[in-house]
Amino acid sequence: MELKQDVANDEELAEDWKIHSGVLYYLEIIGEASHHLSKEIKKVNPHINWKKLYDSRNFIAHQYFRVNFEQLYMEINTE
Repeated sequence: MELKQDVANDEELAEDWKIHSGVLYYLEIIGEASHHLSKEIKKVNPHINWKKLYDSRNFIAHQYFRVNFEQLYMEINTE
């Protein structure tokens, strides 16, 4: 994933608040946008866990201070 190109390692990534803010912002946008996609688009892309994507958006938006960045980056890099 391109997110990790400009940082030396996961620890540096986890400590960079500019990256944190950007990642969270875009995950919120992507999650919200995914909620408004048509059923046809979702059906054509069954490999995407649409519910998890939207639920992640809700968690980030409403439980911001409970976000575990290590877990978040592991999920970003495996999904």
